[in-house]
Amino acid sequence: MKRLRFLFLESFYGGSHRAFADSVVSRSAHEITLLTLPARQWRQRMQTAAWELIERVDAACSYDGLIVSDLIDLTELRALFAERGPVPPVLLYMHESQLTYPPTRHRLPPRELFLQEIKNVAAADRTLFNSNTHRAAFVSAAHAVLSEYRNSSDHGAAVRLAAADEAATAAGVHYPGANLPRPPRPVVMSSASVPSHGSNHGSQQVPPIVWNHRLEYDKAPGVFFRTLNRLASAQLPFEVVLLGERSTSMRRRMDRAVSELGDRVRHYGYVESRDEYQTWLERGEIVVSTAEQENFGIAVCEAVLCGCLPVLPHRLSYPELVPDEFHRECLYQDERHLYELLRRHLSRPTAERRALTASLQHAFARFDCRVLAPLFDRELEALV
Repeated sequence: MKRLRFLFLESFYGGSHRAFADSVVSRSAHEITLLTLPARQWRQRMQTAAWELIERVDAACSYDGLIVSDLIDLTELRALFAERGPVPPVLLYMHESQLTYPPTRHRLPPRELFLQEIKNVAAADRTLFNSNTHRAAFVSAAHAVLSEYRNSSDHGAAVRLAAADEAATAAGVHYPGANLPRPPRPVVMSSASVPSHGSNHGSQQVPPIVWNHRLEYDKAPGVFFRTLNRLASAQLPFEVVLLGERSTSMRRRMDRAVSELGDRVRHYGYVESRDEYQTWLERGEIVVSTAEQENFGIAVCEAVLCGCLPVLPHRLSYPELVPDEFHRECLYQDERHLYELLRRHLSRPTAERRALTASLQHAFARFDCRVLAPLFDRELEALV
């Protein structure tokens, strides 16, 4: 097939949005131009991103298709494009949704944002969610919102909402995957003792536990730190590598939690260099998530591909990512179970733990962007 030209408009260029956009541009066999806006003020982005981005689109360029992510008013974007000429077919990629996102303690998303997301799906020529779990949750939530309009006396509105419902149900799934800068190293099966890189635990093999998620309320870092303190009190050998971004509101609380772990902490802070980030993951032994919200789990996939054993909640998207035969070893039900599962993994022989990790690393190879890129190209080709 001939090489096609696409315009990717990313209104929130940060986190998983940035990782996915970068992987699409770098891995695709087609020509993709990326225009972005900074990752801040997401509510405002949903209202203003269309006209902010359209001003930067070269009217002289023609594209075979558009790729947009969820933080935008797609109806407005299409109208603005129409003022310049024919609107290319649009692929909408759904990283997250306010319909399924846990509300903060202080503020609920405005109801109009729910309807805007549903209308976005209806306005797209093709919609892809980042997991089956996310798609199912969105469809269920959309059904609940739209049911309030079913008996509307405005027949036109009822027809449009029914079309939106149908579009959400017909949406597809494409995993964003892990876009690592270099192919991950296979897990080393040796049980030899390894120096502990500055800890005071001597030459004993000390498993580094990795946290590579945002230090934000929706990732529930408090559960993680409480569990680590219990493990430390039980005199279990482990070190901690903290690679996630810290929000301003959580900084003081997280600094205090880190100080309580003392010299067990080998690294604390976001790593800008992707190469250095991968190096830290390849030094890790276990990756933990305590998330209350997760639609896919790029951070977990990156860590497992780099040789970390995942310990994850038995909910959200994680049961979809972890093959069924590994659920018992990797998925926990509650905070007590998290402690017991980590205690078991930290107490088992290094060779035994790494054998399990090697099997998981092989299973997670399907989430490598090198594998997923051709599948996304097929979606783009079908769009045109």
